[in-house]
Amino acid sequence: MEKIVLIHGALGNTSEMVPIGKWLEERFTVLYYEIPGHGERRKEIDSFSMETVVRDFSTFLDEVGETFVFGFSLGGYLALSAVAGGEERIKGVVTLGTKTDWSPEEAKKEMANLAVELIQEKSEAFYTYLNELHGNHLETLCSSTASFMRELGDNPVLTKEIVKDITIPVRMGRGGKDRMVSKEATLEICSALQNGIYREVPSFPHPVGFLNPKRVAQFIETNVHSFCYQFVHTSEGKSAYMTIGEEKPDEPIVLFLHEGLGSVQQWGDFPEKLCQVLGLSGVVFERRGYGYSDAVHHQRTDRYLHEAALCELPEFIEQVVPERPLILVGHSDGGSIALLYAAAFPEHIEGVITMAAHVYNEEVTIQGVKVAREAWNNGKLKGLEVFHAEKTEKVFLDWNDTWQTEAFRTWNIEKDIVSRSGYPALIIQGEDDQYGSPEQVRDCVRALGEEAEGVLIPDAGHSPHLEAEGEVLREMSEFIQTIRSFEIE
Repeated sequence: MEKIVLIHGALGNTSEMVPIGKWLEERFTVLYYEIPGHGERRKEIDSFSMETVVRDFSTFLDEVGETFVFGFSLGGYLALSAVAGGEERIKGVVTLGTKTDWSPEEAKKEMANLAVELIQEKSEAFYTYLNELHGNHLETLCSSTASFMRELGDNPVLTKEIVKDITIPVRMGRGGKDRMVSKEATLEICSALQNGIYREVPSFPHPVGFLNPKRVAQFIETNVHSFCYQFVHTSEGKSAYMTIGEEKPDEPIVLFLHEGLGSVQQWGDFPEKLCQVLGLSGVVFERRGYGYSDAVHHQRTDRYLHEAALCELPEFIEQVVPERPLILVGHSDGGSIALLYAAAFPEHIEGVITMAAHVYNEEVTIQGVKVAREAWNNGKLKGLEVFHAEKTEKVFLDWNDTWQTEAFRTWNIEKDIVSRSGYPALIIQGEDDQYGSPEQVRDCVRALGEEAEGVLIPDAGHSPHLEAEGEVLREMSEFIQTIRSFEIE
């Protein structure tokens, strides 16, 4: 299991990180670094200087070895400072709320906010929180933090010139409601990194103690997961993707196409499990406008699935997996895209598998979309922000608005998915899919012809691969075994 070290910020301590770490324990070996002068190390307040803390952190890593690091606020600054200073045991860094534009003026401004009486006057809730963390140590810590800030203002450790030599992956996160850390300053440092990506979570404020620990853990995991992504530059912008397994030149590639609110990460580990069962390599493709791919700014039309299938996807395939037989696995919108692509380019297709694909709009779909809009309006879909960052609102509204337009009410691709030469297809849907009736499967199979078969998965909704993983893996592997005439171990 990979290791990850969590580092709190100034005026914080490790107790803030523990609730976050508990949500990461299934994926990582979680370790905590406490900055001298904070928490259990409060008696080491005299060691709270940038140079001393970086040296102390390096000693801590002597016991840890190679690791990823998540740093909140000062914790992120510390992690990047260590890497800039030559620390080679850090494999990748995720920051959140890390202030990078230190100068004497900035330090003076921030120091002015550190008087305990002023904190209490400006925000009783924040004062109460800090008092619970530090008790009678709070005043001493505030004073030492002011000195620390003065030091950073006079001698900032991170500048564009310094960080340009950092080669490890870095994801610099910021909350959209963070009033301490500016987007422009974070972007300035991030753009100077060789492998840096900026991620803004619209609903996050600055104090980590005011954030949902599960949401922060998802933010961390999603960003660490992205360290393995690759990027392809197309005519319309950059697209992210992830490869699975070693490519086998004589074998087909399994190409995964995500749903209308999806991304690479939202597949979970299903692609890896399917590729392992099949003994094939895979590629998980992320469309533009989603996740770590470039944003799109144009207005979506009722032809958006055709555009994805006939323009965006072919360009991606031409650059990443040219002239290779494909097994397309598409979920929801991704399933409709797979069917449209296969109809236009059947010569590239060895088989198509869809889950919850739509071939027409129907009343149950419209009602499901309306329910989703209510959830969005009530703030119940904030979890999408950890995957799509500042693109979240456009991702949701593009999908939700389009499916409710008058033009889309008559949307139907049954004729468009008929290819000039047939191909094997497995059309899967959960019996309890809130966005589609079983007729979607029946009519899709009928349109595709005799090489297509349909399967309804009991006790599953719109994401059967996540809700009934074992059954879906079995159905898919048996289908692939049939069309390829080989045995799967």
